[in-house]
Amino acid sequence: MMIKEILLVEDNKELAKVLEFVLCSKGYKITTLPDGLSALAHLKQAGTACCQLILTDFKMPGANGLELINQARALGYTGKAILISGHLTEGTDPRVLRQAFAEVLQKPFTMEQLISCIESLAS
Repeated sequence: MMIKEILLVEDNKELAKVLEFVLCSKGYKITTLPDGLSALAHLKQAGTACCQLILTDFKMPGANGLELINQARALGYTGKAILISGHLTEGTDPRVLRQAFAEVLQKPFTMEQLISCIESLAS
């Protein structure tokens, strides 16, 4: 699967800017939104084929990353998803995350780790 467009969902504005800059420099088209509810509204308006990858934080206002992906799938999204988070709680079942996300990256992670992860999903 060729990944050209990424929906980045991150409530930390500074991190979102860094991720957007790095991913744009690698040739990806990025749409950045601050929370799961905004991302769902975008997917409804633009259509679920608007991106090939959803890169989302876990803990956000409104819908968390897992809720976002589950609802996106219910809308018909068939692309890949990567969860990035520093706030996975003990109550979060890793089996559920592995079913919902192609990859889970714990914060802090390096940009090299992220790019490698995205490239491995594209091959």
